[in-house]
Amino acid sequence: MENIQVVNGGQTIHALFEAFNERPNSIDPVELLCRIYETTDPELSSRIAERTNSQTPVKTRDIHSIDIIQIKLEAEFKALHFFYERKRNQYASQRKNQRVDAERCGQVALAFYQKMPLEAKNRKNLIFGDKYEEIFSDATTAHSLLIPFQLFERIEAERVQRTRGQNAWLRYASYHLLYVLRLIADKKKIELEFGNLDRIWKCYKKGKSAIAAARKKSKMEHGDEFEDVLFLKSNSAKTMIANEIIPTA
Repeated sequence: MENIQVVNGGQTIHALFEAFNERPNSIDPVELLCRIYETTDPELSSRIAERTNSQTPVKTRDIHSIDIIQIKLEAEFKALHFFYERKRNQYASQRKNQRVDAERCGQVALAFYQKMPLEAKNRKNLIFGDKYEEIFSDATTAHSLLIPFQLFERIEAERVQRTRGQNAWLRYASYHLLYVLRLIADKKKIELEFGNLDRIWKCYKKGKSAIAAARKKSKMEHGDEFEDVLFLKSNSAKTMIANEIIPTA
């Protein structure tokens, strides 16, 4: 057999590999019960991978890594001189600034396009689970993912430089900053196109001020019990921040 793709049996293979490393003779001979499918249809391969892993309640990243949309995105990123990692550390030998992780793409898309910053940080299982088809739809492209991905990289660079003193709360707010950039872009009617990346980024200071204002109000309300990490983990934070951008009556 050639070009074998294991879709269910990774743990077994790993166990055999460890046994072989310790005592090569211990697995000679060895018998394994296998089910083999022969197909050149990538869509069918993807469905087989999903169905044969039905005992796992969450559709994992590894299962989705052979989806048509993931393979398409990898090719699109390659054309833009980036390495899209459908699997963890798929391009570990490449330069870090050229690697684009699929899970991180899912996180930033969840915060930016789905407007779910809290879930982006604390419920990553949604990316390859319930929200997968919304995040990675037929309309998803390398450019559409690069918008929030590169905005997030700029947010993180600011965080590293400025998380001191009164700005210490920034260490918890990266996904909320991405969310608020989307709100401001919508308000200013900035099209969510890759060519408008710098225009969206110019809203950063306003977005930071909006979160700071919401944080200040929450701090006044909760007094000594206020903690930045708890505020940004709360459902009310998203509403309070949005009200700073688009006040409700």
